[in-house]
Amino acid sequence: MMRINFKQFRLGLALVVLSSILIGCSTQASTKYWGQTDVPQDNVLRYITGSEPESLDPQFVTGQPEARILIGLFDRLVEYHPKTMDPIPSLATNWEQNADGTIYTFYMRKDGKFSNGDPIKATDMVYSIRRALSPELASRYAFLGYDIRYGEAYNANKSFVKGKDGNFLLEKDFTDEPDKKEPISQDKPAELKSETLKGNPAENVDPKPDSVAAPNVNAQNIKPETEFQKFINSPMRLTVPTDSFALAKSIEGNEKQKEIFKFNSNSLKDVTGFSNKIKNGNDELTLFLRSKLNQNAINACSSADSCDGSNKQSIIEGLNNILSGENIYSAERFSSITLSQESKNFIKKIDEENEKINKENEKIVEENKKRKPVSKLFYLNRFLLDDVYKDSVETTPLVPVTADDTGIEAVDDYTLRFKLKQSAPYFVGLLTHQFFSALHRPTIEKFDKNWIRPENIVTSGAFKVSIWKPYDELIVVKDPNYWDAANVKLDEIRFYPMDEQPTMMNLYKAGRVDALYNHTVPAAWNEYIRQFKDEYLLHPESAVEYYTISIKKPPMDNVKIRKAFALAIDRDALEK
Repeated sequence: MMRINFKQFRLGLALVVLSSILIGCSTQASTKYWGQTDVPQDNVLRYITGSEPESLDPQFVTGQPEARILIGLFDRLVEYHPKTMDPIPSLATNWEQNADGTIYTFYMRKDGKFSNGDPIKATDMVYSIRRALSPELASRYAFLGYDIRYGEAYNANKSFVKGKDGNFLLEKDFTDEPDKKEPISQDKPAELKSETLKGNPAENVDPKPDSVAAPNVNAQNIKPETEFQKFINSPMRLTVPTDSFALAKSIEGNEKQKEIFKFNSNSLKDVTGFSNKIKNGNDELTLFLRSKLNQNAINACSSADSCDGSNKQSIIEGLNNILSGENIYSAERFSSITLSQESKNFIKKIDEENEKINKENEKIVEENKKRKPVSKLFYLNRFLLDDVYKDSVETTPLVPVTADDTGIEAVDDYTLRFKLKQSAPYFVGLLTHQFFSALHRPTIEKFDKNWIRPENIVTSGAFKVSIWKPYDELIVVKDPNYWDAANVKLDEIRFYPMDEQPTMMNLYKAGRVDALYNHTVPAAWNEYIRQFKDEYLLHPESAVEYYTISIKKPPMDNVKIRKAFALAIDRDALEK
């Protein structure tokens, strides 16, 4: 088969460009085609995909050049219908959802395989999607999985919070709109409804396993039979940032959440030890606290025999008043106190934030537009007291949200269930995206960041990687292990990275490539090229385009100017 060497391309590029332009200028639309129409001698598509792909990790990249490649390398539960772009079966043969659209169950085909021959099972999809949401990966498309229950909390490094009774606090108790939905229970299973599937591209679709209940019944597969199902179907737990500085900023001004971190009878676990430290200490922090707390209560509680409930409560109320009304930290007050590394990091972040604010304020003339430095944070006060008096004070328990807490479950080898945080009728459509690709866990765990190298990579789609020469070519070949390999007509696709429009057009005209990605025709060529309707495919396109403008510099720092600018934009012209 012919192989294009881009080093040779570059050597002869000037000649190709010059000759093609001369031919293009003299060509008339008397033929149906603008480019070469010689029948290829091999079953290979040569395609210019755009700029060099950033990576072949489908869960990390965000660009269109990568998406054009990855859609052929990695399979998903559902794929795009070639004309309507609606979701159609792929690794999943069919699916169903409960009545309120918060539970989606997918039944996977049993002939799905990775490029190394390993079967693709529900556990592979659980791993893949949890990996995509992991904070360690830092995927820029992680928000696509935020509808999955606790998916956003896991991705954002958040934690569950335990109350003073040891039970997890619930989200509905800390929002203005309490969750009125009843959790799914053993006694009241949710009604299922089946998706109507159209446009199935495969003729060899597996039937749904006999062991799975049919749609439109109170199916046992929805009942919370396992501990995970009981947890994931229970009312949403409250989640807060795990990072102390982020938590301090998030609860500042939120009186409901501040209540969680105030002192109570459980948090002052050794009132006698604490009182003696306040009574007898001579460092600046202790002297400060001694001046703010009830001295009679401190004296009484310095002995266990005389510390009754009212004295203990007086100390607790005094501490809470300090949390809400004082700024505990100052360099002088803590000069003789050894803080933990966590407290040092907390204070460092505040200093960095204030330095950033001060630099921004130097550029702002009007005083009322300047930001105030971070001076007092309720949670910083609590965090420092917990650190300094850790032997006497019990911290508010925070339990980090883990991958195992996310609402994705392998019911069995070929049944996958999602539990969402709210109704999302668009959810199945989201799953067509490369973010939800099936990945091979052993390969990723063995090779880590090098798993995408040609000699290591294991794929799940219609093609597998053969050769990858960065900034030159990427060759993928048909994968015989692909479940629908019989309907894959190409033997090979050669992707060439390039983004210079006239060069791409001239390579196409000379027959050196077979196709170009969308929006490659230079504006000056549009009217001429659109005459060749068998080549120039003009179809409606769904796209989002946005403009970002800095509002920190004049004149855009003036809200009236911004409003005037918005009114002056001809939106109808932009849409055409």
